[in-house]
Amino acid sequence: MIVLEKKINIFEVVLYYLIIFLPVFFFLRSFFLNLILISISILFIIVSVKCKYKFLSKKYNIFLLIFFFYIIFLNLVLGQDYIHFIKSIFLLKFFFLFNSIIFVYSRVSRKFLEKNLIFLFIFIAIISLDFFKQYLTQSNFIGLKPYFCSVNVWFRLECQRYSGFFGSELVFGGYFSTIIFSSFLLIRILKKNSLINFFPFFILIIVFLSGERSALLLTIVLSIVYFIIIIEFNLKNTLGVLLSICISVLLINFSVKDSTKSRYYSDIIELIDFDQPNLIEALKLTPWGLHYNASLSIISESPLVGNGLKSFRIKCKKYETEEIKKSTEYKVCSTHPHNFHLEILLDTGLIGYFAFMIFLFYLFKDLRNHSVSKNLIINLIIFLILTFIFLPRPTGSIFSTFYGTIFWFFIGSLYSYKNFIYKSKKIINK
Repeated sequence: MIVLEKKINIFEVVLYYLIIFLPVFFFLRSFFLNLILISISILFIIVSVKCKYKFLSKKYNIFLLIFFFYIIFLNLVLGQDYIHFIKSIFLLKFFFLFNSIIFVYSRVSRKFLEKNLIFLFIFIAIISLDFFKQYLTQSNFIGLKPYFCSVNVWFRLECQRYSGFFGSELVFGGYFSTIIFSSFLLIRILKKNSLINFFPFFILIIVFLSGERSALLLTIVLSIVYFIIIIEFNLKNTLGVLLSICISVLLINFSVKDSTKSRYYSDIIELIDFDQPNLIEALKLTPWGLHYNASLSIISESPLVGNGLKSFRIKCKKYETEEIKKSTEYKVCSTHPHNFHLEILLDTGLIGYFAFMIFLFYLFKDLRNHSVSKNLIINLIIFLILTFIFLPRPTGSIFSTFYGTIFWFFIGSLYSYKNFIYKSKKIINK
């Protein structure tokens, strides 16, 4: 039997389950993930009307809505094709996802969460075991293979990227560094157990083995932030952290394949052309340098209003010069700029980016208003969101279904946990 805070209707119940088990749906293709997001949006609208939930009373929601409506308006003004116009409208699914998460964690009971998080924990255990099987045997439980493979001098297959159930979508590390990290924090809030504090080391190992460099950077910084704020560095905890670090380093040195290690050292070195006059010029010719340099040039074409939704893939072509082709094998063009700040600036200009920044300002202001000096979890949430948004790194497209869902789920879930903390009248210090 479902245990909730109060008597609720069937729409709320379904919405609760969709939000809590959304991490499971990431393994579906974009089409089905979109169906889930649209279902969440419709359910949220119905529930908001029935419950008279005034989500627009929050200033951050006003500016977030302005941000998304500006994208729709811009596509109309620029006269982009109807497909881009429809896509711009469907971006509102992220607005409703963000608010659905906040709504659910402001109303759902602790008992309901604890009951269902058991199944979520089992799910995490299954996908982790599947991932390790793929890493060790070159095939997961359903026969999916790793990627970027070659045969070494001993005729053994060596691979660099592992994605488990995601198959050809090499996003397992990014998924673990965000979605599983946010799930871990929820478990940490519900269960006060010192052993749970060391779960970030497990996430780090998974992300490292996946071969995703950007995800590893994010996970390392998120973990550092977590340990600095949460762990009381007495002798016992300090020794525990140091021991965990030593074990992790030893596992990497003696158990991890050379092909995995090369992703984080030799492969990065090979991306840089040291024959260039200086390091800046060399970095410009890396894949990300080419994307970023072209993005800045495109932004300068229409800095105020922007170039329209997903315009990088079209406008980048004129920056694919013969000089660049002679200097490097990498391409300027891609589906997106590989950094969501540049993508927002490029697509929506300073107007859109300013609306997005004001949204963040009021979001953090609301968090600070709920924060007290002894509430470490609230302070942790603030710094984790700051890290996620402002840590310089390559990212997916914020306007794509997969990364966009990751982005808004991560921010929405972390922000919403403060509602659950105060609703439960629990101030968790350690």
